[in-house]
Amino acid sequence: MTEARIGWGGELHVSTDDTEANLVELIEVVECGFPSDETDEVEATHLKSPGRRKEYISGLIDGGEFTATINYVPGSATDLLLTDAKTTGDTRAIRIVIPDNSGTGAADWNIVTHAFIKKYAPDSMTTGSKITATATFRVTGDVEQGTGATGS
Repeated sequence: MTEARIGWGGELHVSTDDTEANLVELIEVVECGFPSDETDEVEATHLKSPGRRKEYISGLIDGGEFTATINYVPGSATDLLLTDAKTTGDTRAIRIVIPDNSGTGAADWNIVTHAFIKKYAPDSMTTGSKITATATFRVTGDVEQGTGATGS
């Protein structure tokens, strides 16, 4: 039997500052990406590198960017929080909650990090379609994952 899961019951929280004590759940989230670590490569070639080949070592880890799409409700608490975060440029605590498979929407796995809002704007408006907005988060610092991940 598969252990695949759906995103129903998932949550995205953004803090009003850099602490988890002030996390606020965003409303009407339609889609939420995940941080994606990528390790820099540092060239370490020297005058006697074997076989006249370049050599590399692992460098620093970059948490990357992720996006979230919400149903756009102008002036809502979510809209105001994301607008403020983008305007101030502050780094904020972020928590993504991945639900379990029980159908209750209970939290099963947390991804906790810090990020700033690189972009937040409504998407296009068309006849007969809902209006969405997209926020782009730039991860800065460590990313913790687990059932008890609480960040630092």
